[in-house]
Amino acid sequence: MYRFRNNVQNLIVIFIDCICIALSMHLANYIRHKEWMSQEYVVNITGIFLISYILVYLVVNFNRRISENGYLAELVTCAKISVSDAFLAILLIYFTRRVDADFSRGLVGYFLVINTMLLYMCHLILRTSFNNFYDHGASARQLFLVCDYDNVAELVDSLLQKNRWDYKVRNIAIVDSDHRKEKILDIPIIAYTKEEILEYCKSNIVDEMLIVTANGSVSSIINEVISMGITVHVGLKTFNLNLDSKSTVTLIGDQSAITFYNRFLTMKEALLKRLLDLVGGLVGSLVALLLTIVLGPMIKLESPGPIFFKQKRVGKNGRYFMMYKFRSMYADAEERKKALMAQNQMEGLMFKMDNDPRITKIGKFLRNTSLDEFPQFFNVLKGDMSLVGTRPPTVDEFLQYSSYHKMRLSIKPGITGLWQISGRSDITDFEEVVRLDVKYINEWNFWLDIKILLKTVGVVFKREGAK
Repeated sequence: MYRFRNNVQNLIVIFIDCICIALSMHLANYIRHKEWMSQEYVVNITGIFLISYILVYLVVNFNRRISENGYLAELVTCAKISVSDAFLAILLIYFTRRVDADFSRGLVGYFLVINTMLLYMCHLILRTSFNNFYDHGASARQLFLVCDYDNVAELVDSLLQKNRWDYKVRNIAIVDSDHRKEKILDIPIIAYTKEEILEYCKSNIVDEMLIVTANGSVSSIINEVISMGITVHVGLKTFNLNLDSKSTVTLIGDQSAITFYNRFLTMKEALLKRLLDLVGGLVGSLVALLLTIVLGPMIKLESPGPIFFKQKRVGKNGRYFMMYKFRSMYADAEERKKALMAQNQMEGLMFKMDNDPRITKIGKFLRNTSLDEFPQFFNVLKGDMSLVGTRPPTVDEFLQYSSYHKMRLSIKPGITGLWQISGRSDITDFEEVVRLDVKYINEWNFWLDIKILLKTVGVVFKREGAK
């Protein structure tokens, strides 16, 4: 799924700007008239200034370069916002007659000074906060740059200087040169051939790829990279392409690019899905804590070891995370798995068998009732998982994936999903699991998640397919 992160940052900046405008008007009025605004005055004058700001923003987005402006340029931008807001507000006040004679030029003057400085301080704080969040946070979009040797330095410099909130340039592939280097501007160069590029994409974290090269041979990898669920940006000057994927034009640094993606996620859809995860994750985590009090002693009495089982799993676009469950097997289950591989009932890259001897008695009850899954609600709150998605593979399963298998990892893994409500243990072909997961990704909408959650409740109570 592909979505524009800029929308979220824009809403935050707009919200902070509106707070600054309201506070500046209050302070300006107090300095000018030695009293705080009355409720009626607040509704009239502050409301008009806020409406003016929104109208100005819709016509001219002065904040579009907030992530790259220098200190002086940002100060000038904040002054432009204040002046434009005040100018339009004065026009609205004149034509609507909503404010009495107490409104004065002195009030506007104080507002311009206070609002400019307040906006300036808040913008610098926001810019630093956003940059730190995306530079050090796991949610930063990991961008893989594929380019020519002659333009690599210029491209990397441009990408590092612009739009830092959108992505983090992780690695580089140079496709037209045998001059091997380890780094360009501290960004590792990890591939020089088509095969190296595909192998890296298959086994590592790559959210998006930017291709800017005159090397036509690279066009042959685009469909294969897209089949992994990775968003691909192609420089407009690069190729004449005829692909089935959805596409849009995107600005990546200074480069206009065609962006190919399998599923576009709007800001509204992303917020709805995350809100559902937060509400469901909070409720599920509270239930998991209560279950721990009851089930914890029972698990430890039958089999010495921890109450919770944690295992490294592979999440969105190859990110590793620790997934939690109530322990339903003996403590040495992972070591015993190798001896049982010959009895695997799944065709492909998953392991499942009936009457698994590693499962304890209380563990069998937990699995039949799906109570062992409840600690995964902690993963949902952390942001590693979603309520609905695709099941996260183990690391050894992931390392055996073919390119198109990685498509199922293009979204956050889920506690439940289309596969689970379609007869999870009755499906013995991994390719069918992949087909259902890809179907969910391509057809996703908010109400599909609600439908899957409701069906999951029915499946759990009927104990269908739980083994």
